Amino acid sequence: MNYKWEIESEIHIYEKRSVKRYLIAPMTMFPVLLKLQNGDLLAIVRGGDYHMGERGRLDCIRSQDGGLHWGQPLTIVSEGPDDRNPSAIQCSNGTILVAFHKLDAYINGVYSRNKAEKKYQENKPNVWITCSQDNGYSWSEAKLIEELPPEVGTGVYGKSIEYPRGTICLNLRSGYIARSTDFGKTWGDFTKRPLSNETAYLYLPSGRAIAMIRRNEKGFSLWQTDSVDGGRTWGKVRQITGYMEHPADLLLLQSGKILLTYGRRHPPFGIEAMLSYDEGKTWDIKHKIMLVGDAENGEVGYPSSVQLDDGTICTAYYSYQGQGYKGWGLHTALLRYQEADILP
Repeated sequence: MNYKWEIESEIHIYEKRSVKRYLIAPMTMFPVLLKLQNGDLLAIVRGGDYHMGERGRLDCIRSQDGGLHWGQPLTIVSEGPDDRNPSAIQCSNGTILVAFHKLDAYINGVYSRNKAEKKYQENKPNVWITCSQDNGYSWSEAKLIEELPPEVGTGVYGKSIEYPRGTICLNLRSGYIARSTDFGKTWGDFTKRPLSNETAYLYLPSGRAIAMIRRNEKGFSLWQTDSVDGGRTWGKVRQITGYMEHPADLLLLQSGKILLTYGRRHPPFGIEAMLSYDEGKTWDIKHKIMLVGDAENGEVGYPSSVQLDDGTICTAYYSYQGQGYKGWGLHTALLRYQEADILP
């Protein structure tokens, strides 16, 4: 059975522009949205608990009509404790890889910062991976990536990327990139970029790569660095967004423009966006786009966007709505719009 819950929504640049918003699933967060080779949309989300919760699990939710209807969540992994923060990609051979980490930081069900810090100081690899060979209908048993050396750290983020000739780059929050040349069976060839934290990557046809990094010590803003050699060396970092505007997602549109989306965690809370017309060298800061501006608080963000073959842009995100929108509460939703809707 597929479900459709559609509401009227608005995009703001200088004027309101009407679009549609769709509920993907309640009580979920941290979406990574994939457009599969068979045309389906697959949202990889964390469900099962609140932002910090020992029962966190990973689900996938499917749409077969471009995000209008969404099916029942299918659990990918739930062994715990707190399976969370997925990174995902469908490789050129059709394999879907989902990486994540486990947060063993709870005492009697309550999050403990002391336990979390102690686990972090143990300096053990804590990145797990599962795969699907049938477009997300079934998943392999999750396995620890044992090749990761201790200094690589823990945690992943957002979309992984694939370079030409089948090299998969796994995006680690520690600032490292792990590479696989056998579609996720083994990992190695680790390199480090400037700064560490949640980072969106985008590979461009010209050979350039962009990294958009959340930088907590600089006002929780986004900073950009670029690479021209497959992510082995990176240029100078520069600030792109302002205070409490993070984390990021990057999408190359069919027109050649780049869409940057990120959480706006200051009033009005929601999802904001910017466009680049020159491969990320500059951003149209004068025409920021308010995709979502009605979240109740800073529990919002982690956007993930794809573009359908007909040009429709789909942006998934998570948010909290109290009494508004029929009481969606904590949820993952999807916004559908056209490029023309976000142009000045």
